[in-house]
Amino acid sequence: MTGGTGCERAGHVDGMLPDGSYRSVLIDQKITGRKREALIEAARRGEDVDEASARHVRVVEYDVPDREGNGKDELIVLVTTITDYRRAAAETLARAYHERWVRHEALVRREALRVEGGGRPSRWAVAAAWWKLSAA
Repeated sequence: MTGGTGCERAGHVDGMLPDGSYRSVLIDQKITGRKREALIEAARRGEDVDEASARHVRVVEYDVPDREGNGKDELIVLVTTITDYRRAAAETLARAYHERWVRHEALVRREALRVEGGGRPSRWAVAAAWWKLSAA
């Protein structure tokens, strides 16, 4: 299974963990029917799964209040291969994820300003910087 493309999350495969996260399994979307169900059942039993077909993950869901300034909360769903909540609590992962995006957005703005040569960068410069930094 390669990096996040062509996968579907199978939902909860275990109960809620003490930190509010839950375990799930990502399954290659080409796998359907009985084989898919067998992978989900194996994950529920805590068995190893063939990593070419599926991967055990932990899911952290949390709301960010009024992120866009439009009065609506935004649900963030963070999926990690750190399946043991004792190694990284949900709150720690959420904080790290937020910090990563704050830094990424700052880098995008800085790169866009560099491309534009100062002043307020155009949408094109921001999009180009976003693509360049995301592809790195």
